[in-house]
Amino acid sequence: MAKRLTAKKIEKYLKRGSSCTLCGRALALEGESVEIDGNEARQEMSCFDCDLRWIDIYVLARIELAESLT
Repeated sequence: MAKRLTAKKIEKYLKRGSSCTLCGRALALEGESVEIDGNEARQEMSCFDCDLRWIDIYVLARIELAESLT
């Protein structure tokens, strides 16, 4: 059986990112190390329950200071 991702499932994942894009299981995700290139980072993800693999792509959106500089 082929694994099918619908646009709706991908949209839901992009909003929350806390569960598998295919089966929806939250505690079955594993992320590999993050590779950073400029303002973009990529992380290969996988689900233990349904064996789906995908790549999350992160883009630098803002920064927040950890401590006051004054």
